[in-house]
Amino acid sequence: KLLQEYSQNKISITIAHRYQTIKQADFIIFLQKNSIFCYGTFDELMQKNKSFREFTLYSFGDNFV
Repeated sequence: KLLQEYSQNKISITIAHRYQTIKQADFIIFLQKNSIFCYGTFDELMQKNKSFREFTLYSFGDNFV
């Protein structure tokens, strides 16, 4: 919540490992092998990108959605 309040009406770059932080982001850049692999909203990436979806399910389990 503090991060949301701080970054309101600002551009911020966040490196996140917590599910809730990632889910709340307006835009996600997913890195793989030191380069940008894909980008979009959480829902877009979960729908359209197999690597992001598998990483998310592996990292947070399948009961997080």
